[in-house]
Amino acid sequence: MINNINSKERFFFFWGLFAFLLISFGSYFNFYVNIKLKNIFISEKAILFVIYLLGAIFVWLFGFFQAYNSGWTLNATKIIEKMPKWLRYIIALFLFLTPTILSLYVIIFDTVLVYFPRLLLFFACIALGIVFYNPQQSIKQYFKDFLLFSVLAGAIFSAGQIYNQVVDYPFSFTYSEGNRLWDYSIIFGSDRYVTNDTNNIYAYIDWGRSYLWGLPFLFPNIGIWGVRLWDAFVKTAPYFLLGILLGSYQKKKIGTFGVLVFATWTFLFLRQGPIYSPLIISAILTIIAVRNKNLVLSILLVIIASYYASITRFNWSYAPGLWAGMLSLTHIVNPSFKKEEWKKLLRPIALGISGYFGGQFLSPLLRWISSGGESVGNIPLIHNAVTEGAFKQIFLFERWWPNPTYGPGIVFGLFIALSPAVLLMIWIIYSKNWKLNWIQKSGILGTVLVFLIVGLIASIKIGGGGDLHNMDMLIITILFLIAEVWNTVWGNLYKNESNGVILYNLSILLLIVPIFWALRGGEPLRNLLSDTEGDIVLAIIQNEVDRVQNNGGHVLFMDQRQLITFDYIHEIVLFDEYEKKLVIDKAFDEDLAYFQDFNNDLESHKFDLIVSEKLYTGLKSGSIFSEENNYWAIWVARPITEHYCPLVIFDNINLQLMIPGEDC
Repeated sequence: MINNINSKERFFFFWGLFAFLLISFGSYFNFYVNIKLKNIFISEKAILFVIYLLGAIFVWLFGFFQAYNSGWTLNATKIIEKMPKWLRYIIALFLFLTPTILSLYVIIFDTVLVYFPRLLLFFACIALGIVFYNPQQSIKQYFKDFLLFSVLAGAIFSAGQIYNQVVDYPFSFTYSEGNRLWDYSIIFGSDRYVTNDTNNIYAYIDWGRSYLWGLPFLFPNIGIWGVRLWDAFVKTAPYFLLGILLGSYQKKKIGTFGVLVFATWTFLFLRQGPIYSPLIISAILTIIAVRNKNLVLSILLVIIASYYASITRFNWSYAPGLWAGMLSLTHIVNPSFKKEEWKKLLRPIALGISGYFGGQFLSPLLRWISSGGESVGNIPLIHNAVTEGAFKQIFLFERWWPNPTYGPGIVFGLFIALSPAVLLMIWIIYSKNWKLNWIQKSGILGTVLVFLIVGLIASIKIGGGGDLHNMDMLIITILFLIAEVWNTVWGNLYKNESNGVILYNLSILLLIVPIFWALRGGEPLRNLLSDTEGDIVLAIIQNEVDRVQNNGGHVLFMDQRQLITFDYIHEIVLFDEYEKKLVIDKAFDEDLAYFQDFNNDLESHKFDLIVSEKLYTGLKSGSIFSEENNYWAIWVARPITEHYCPLVIFDNINLQLMIPGEDC
């Protein structure tokens, strides 16, 4: 690759490897101040980091002495070329995986690799790994490989953020992770519970997610590790499947590997949201429908996609129909409303109407059928939740702009994530490389604007705005348009030399920006209880549960309900009310009737033991989710602490046990 550039040869074996060592070492030792050297061997993961460090030192020293003994005249790439191919590939793989392992799976001195050192480490490892992967190539090919392997390694890193939580650990990792696992169990695993009445157990979750995430509970003995593995699979596999489907249209030209690369980039692009998997599944069904030539089958698929979207989130109900109509419209050559041409528009119109039917009318129709023909009431032309509930909770307009909850703010974050794709689309259409008439442009623009407005509104409702996930329909729409360009004009774009600098620069940004986005998040699981510590906590909770129930009392798990699901806490009578996600949403609604019952139950000490997160009653300002905290403090924490006192507090897992008491 660089046989004719002696300075570059020296760089790879001296400064390159030294930089790799420095970044790995300095990120843990130079960027942090509270380091206790005596703790270097406190865990297996710390030892793993030391092995990494020693390996880097060995490689560096080997290269240094080889170069020194030859008087710095030794051709570095020739040495690598002489290595067995299998050894070169192992070293390259090691380097490509290093950022993920060091950033997400290794803990040392209770610190994490922060963004900029992580960024430097990532690209340094890619740059060096490519030399071992293929030491004899042109600079142009090297740059192409750099982009390619950056995308692949970035996807590994992004997937690693999800799969590093697949562990057999009984307690919740995040605010709602544990209770979500309980939610998922209800549809197929309700026999795991003994309830206080004969009513069906109520879980605050939509049917779309309940069925998808609940599938593991068809296996009666599945444990928390298996359910977390399924959760990780559901959060990754549909992304890749959609990418494969979108890229497969060009399989003859780019081959299987090219399709997989496009799928990998699709995963990275969508992870900028992130996008909830049920919407991606609806998108998959939509793409199959659009590409299928059988109109009847296409209509059926769009109806199913819209129905599934509607039973997951009401604001997704119309997305599949709009997507199908828009994409079908772009497939028509010069559509027109002229009498002799309008029949071409039948397919996009039929698919759009099918989506509207599936999202708006199919669910009440199925309820009518299942009820034996009983009335299901008036069916509105648009969802009641849209006309009555969309503006029920307060809006936090400041979350459009940089704020403590989401650093860049929704508007700027969206600009960073989508601007390369949007600018590329605008340039391709403006330069007439993709020839669309005014009807097609209007269809695209209208769809984009609808999803942009809906996403911006949803993102500033209280409880939202922590990331770009409410821009999900817009992000998928932009992905579809990129795929359309990929499938129709992409090859010709690069054959035309006049497209030159603008095309290449925008394409590079399109590939690289999602990688920068992926590297922003994720860290190793830290501060977890050891098995012994966890057993002690579980024993304390179990003892208190047994004490209360043996005396005829009632226990309420507001939080950590997965402990019941997976039998960490057993022989408990479940009360399904007042689950914390439901309670906080009722607080956002300022539902006076709901909280009248809640406060009455607290005042009467209906529950003799409450398991909750650690309750804080103070108000916050200018901090992460401070407004949500204040609603929780006023509507939930203060009423509970007025009538209940902490019995045991477990600070390291944000859990407390509370018993009746007026003066704490």
